[in-house]
Amino acid sequence: MNITEKIIPHDLSRGVVAAFSGGADSLALLLTLLGHVEPEKIVALYVNHRLRPPQELAAEVTLNKKNCDTLKIKLEIVTLEEGAVEECARERGRGIEDAARHLRYQALQEAAERLNFPYIATGHTLDDQGETVLMRLLQGSGPLSMGGIEPRLGNVIRPLLMMQRGEVETLVRNKGLKWSEDSTNLEELFLRNQIRHSLIPSLKEIFPNYLETLNQVAERNRSLNHFLQPLIEEGVAQVIKALPDRVELDLISLKKLPKIVAEQVVYQGWALLNGGEGARFPFRLVTTLLNLVDQGWPEGEVLNLSNTTIHRFGTNLVWQLAEERLAVGYLSLIYSERTPLGENLELVIEEKSDDTLGVRLDSSTLHPPLVARSFRASDTIGFADGTKRVSSLLAEWKIPPRKRWLIPVLEDRNGIVALLGEAFGGRNRVASRCLLPPLARKGAPLYSVVETKG
Repeated sequence: MNITEKIIPHDLSRGVVAAFSGGADSLALLLTLLGHVEPEKIVALYVNHRLRPPQELAAEVTLNKKNCDTLKIKLEIVTLEEGAVEECARERGRGIEDAARHLRYQALQEAAERLNFPYIATGHTLDDQGETVLMRLLQGSGPLSMGGIEPRLGNVIRPLLMMQRGEVETLVRNKGLKWSEDSTNLEELFLRNQIRHSLIPSLKEIFPNYLETLNQVAERNRSLNHFLQPLIEEGVAQVIKALPDRVELDLISLKKLPKIVAEQVVYQGWALLNGGEGARFPFRLVTTLLNLVDQGWPEGEVLNLSNTTIHRFGTNLVWQLAEERLAVGYLSLIYSERTPLGENLELVIEEKSDDTLGVRLDSSTLHPPLVARSFRASDTIGFADGTKRVSSLLAEWKIPPRKRWLIPVLEDRNGIVALLGEAFGGRNRVASRCLLPPLARKGAPLYSVVETKG
């Protein structure tokens, strides 16, 4: 069994969505998948990010349709809204490349759920692995990041990860297929392209086998991570307490952790505070935080780090988002009849109302505190027929990505209880655990979204 076959799961025949750009790597991906899956169980998903000239994109789509017809594979095209990538980049604070990748994976996951296909495949190659490890090395990344691109991660598989770009192009060329070239791959505006075009040619002259070496570095770090992960999980359990409006860190427990574990615990705290979204937390800020911990962190000392504030309260560090974060998100404790949301909207609770534009919840199933907050990409909600990603619901309702943060998500300690999308052109949905019988709904409080008066 070769390495590619080890990456491919035994039940891939159930269905796979392939990330398809039209380049040589994604064409090679389709050819490789066809060796394991019937064509009708493969869907090639092309995402138009609207970042290139219309003429180039139109020619690319034409060629993609021709190649997929030749391979008898269904092609689906997702066209993002104008400016969606730029808006996502502003909200996440990680740049255009990250935003395009984020929206692309979101589209892939939504397609896989809609089609009931268990897997997503991407065309990453050994060259991509080398570039990734090299970038992270030069950025001072720790062992978890130095693991590079995972051959399999969740439901995402990367069958070409041990093939070099030249091998991929030969495979496609031998099948008589032509591929498209993304003009942005030549622009040195992006860090990966700078690495690819300026650094790697010199590196290759000195170290001809640099790709194999960097892949070995990635593999060794992934092996190390298997040992580190339990320590990190234990550290998170000891140190972090996640609350609706903040993250608290146990100062004494954090100080006792080995440095490499403490660093990862801080990253986990940052991720919990941001719901998995927002800008990356630079290592220099992690170092700043941990240095202050080592120094004893004086009572009342406030540290401002990347749109967040941290202050000591007794033996805890209280970590909160700064106020300006509310421009793209919100989190409000529901404690009165009117709760402010983003922009000029309010969540209103009416005890006696015949209105149908809202949701009614079984209060006996709620575990306070109940909060209203903005949508996060990782959100899921449980229905009688299974768990659904909130992003998939918003996509079905055709809510523009830049507006999704406005839609209120109601959440208690056990997870999301309701989604109020009706006021935004979507639907209102209630988690199955909080549904009321039809006859009991009339007298229950009504939760609805209204514009602020005055």
